[in-house]
Amino acid sequence: MMFNSIQLQGNLVRDTEFADTRGDTDILNFTIASSRKYKDKEDVVFVD
Repeated sequence: MMFNSIQLQGNLVRDTEFADTRGDTDILNFTIASSRKYKDKEDVVFVD
């Protein structure tokens, strides 16, 4: 069995949703937001 790994940093902005695919794979959906400051500007990114 192979495991994939990813690291994300941010704030969860809504509840997570778990999906059962009726097979060997399960899916977890979530949305995070991350902000950064750049030259006196603030940028916000939402990732689904």
